[in-house]
Amino acid sequence: MLHRGIKVIKINHLANPSLRNITCIPQLEHVKFEMDKEIKGLGIVRFNRPESRDALSPEMADSLVKLSNFLNESRPSDMRCIILTGSSEKSFSSGRDLKLSSQHDTEEKRYDYLMKCNDGVEAINDIKVPTIACITGAAFGWGVEVALACDIRVASDEATLCLPEASLAIFPGAGGTVRMPRIVGPAVAKYIIYTSKRFNGKEAKKLGVVNYSEESAIMAMQKAKSIAKMICDNGPLGCRAAKTVINDQTDISLKEALSLSLERRIPLSHTNDFKKAVEAFKNRSKPSFNGD
Repeated sequence: MLHRGIKVIKINHLANPSLRNITCIPQLEHVKFEMDKEIKGLGIVRFNRPESRDALSPEMADSLVKLSNFLNESRPSDMRCIILTGSSEKSFSSGRDLKLSSQHDTEEKRYDYLMKCNDGVEAINDIKVPTIACITGAAFGWGVEVALACDIRVASDEATLCLPEASLAIFPGAGGTVRMPRIVGPAVAKYIIYTSKRFNGKEAKKLGVVNYSEESAIMAMQKAKSIAKMICDNGPLGCRAAKTVINDQTDISLKEALSLSLERRIPLSHTNDFKKAVEAFKNRSKPSFNGD
């Protein structure tokens, strides 16, 4: 449909009634997923390789792709926000599994592992709902890259972050060299990547790598959940559409970005959620959104 020359996405593309309910969670390896018991619409994704400090495995990457597809097929009313974290307070993800890498004795094996690294990060990037990385303990290499693919990042003060690839004669190959400068600016990104410097959560906050740094791992998760609660209380269609516009405008002109914004914004004025919001404003009450 065209509106003043703007291609408008139909409402049923935003809230498709055929989308599945959150019931049959796919079988996952080295990744755990559960719905939060207190905050409606909040999913918790945990890396689950504690024996290797949650380092990336091919199975983990495949599970992230599978889980991302599953989440994107879920109803907006059921799935509103995701928190991504590690298996324990000691690690978010130690990144590339160097033990596995030492077994990659052919060009094909090295290429395949790099592609798995990228697949895992892009799976998180492609999740349609807002995502929050809760970083406690170690986040090295790929671990930092997957955190950068999230929309919001919360760390504990004692967390350790590092992009060590330059010290291994390579560079961050799963999007770190692309996303880091877009988040912190080229000068800071070059410093972080060229030096392979380790920095804690407080330093990450000062550098702009994370949005918040909290005193402890417990407080970091509490902060992540408090942000998630605010997101989950808002209209899920609006949050999803806003994420699309913010993410898709990076490589297009201002005029194209404004057109994209209108394309995604116009249908939201005709949803039941928006009607509820207007009515609640008139009645001075808080609306409850269903994603339709």
